[in-house]
Amino acid sequence: NRPPESYAVAILGAEYITRIVPAGTHDWTKFITPEEMYLMASEAGLSLAHTAGMGLQGGQFVLTTDLSVNYIAAFHKPA
Repeated sequence: NRPPESYAVAILGAEYITRIVPAGTHDWTKFITPEEMYLMASEAGLSLAHTAGMGLQGGQFVLTTDLSVNYIAAFHKPA
């Protein structure tokens, strides 16, 4: 996703502050919004099955309802 929070968390936080991923791993201009992903999937004939946000809690990823920074989605192809 592309709100300022995603730049702060994914790039500044993960690459430069905590260094959990190498600098340059993320390109914020290539981040896509959930809506853009849904549109691309729809154009490919896929239907959304589920979305969830992802956050860190105690050093582990957990699923959340917040799609503002990290998110995942599942799609299916209708019969």
